[in-house]
Amino acid sequence: MKLTASNKKRLSAKIGKLINNEYFPNIPVKELAAIVDSFGGDANELSGIYCGREGRSDAQVFENSQLFISWYRMESGRYEITAYMT
Repeated sequence: MKLTASNKKRLSAKIGKLINNEYFPNIPVKELAAIVDSFGGDANELSGIYCGREGRSDAQVFENSQLFISWYRMESGRYEITAYMT
């Protein structure tokens, strides 16, 4: 399925709202997958093993758009997440 420009804006806003000024106890893959699903994307592309103190991943969740996720585990054990659509 292709993602329209207006839906890409709305999807990006929802992702931004999820991760804005938040530190997570784990990488919020389920939450990101739920957002992608709500727009008709292929959230199965997000399945995998996310590990390590820092890393990044990209998934082709729409025919014309990818979701990029990067993470950094702080000394507190919580994760700082960056996620966006391209």
